[in-house]
Amino acid sequence: MRFRSNILKRFLPGIFTSLMIITTTVILLFLSLDANTEPDARITSSSETVERGEPILFDGRNSSDPDGDEITFLWTINGTMFHMEPVFFYSFPTPGNFSVVLRVEDEAGLSDVETVIIDVR
Repeated sequence: MRFRSNILKRFLPGIFTSLMIITTTVILLFLSLDANTEPDARITSSSETVERGEPILFDGRNSSDPDGDEITFLWTINGTMFHMEPVFFYSFPTPGNFSVVLRVEDEAGLSDVETVIIDVR
């Protein structure tokens, strides 16, 4: 009887550790299956080259969230916040190259960004 008790005492910590590793792995796998995925920002513009003062359409409606979460839109032009709707028109007053950035964010705070460069002549 004493012999078996010593064997049990020797292997019990290893068995306990193995069970903890298996339990932790199962929990992490379950949590990763339920994890939120970042949205996908997509910009469509009516043109990427325009004349100064010519209106151009920017459309973010092809943006989506793989989890089906509602997304919010934030547009910036050359680093200045400009618009918060999925679609808008804009006329550039001066010639040059301008970056138009769409940032979409889901309800969990994950976000994605897409940028287009507009050449204004």
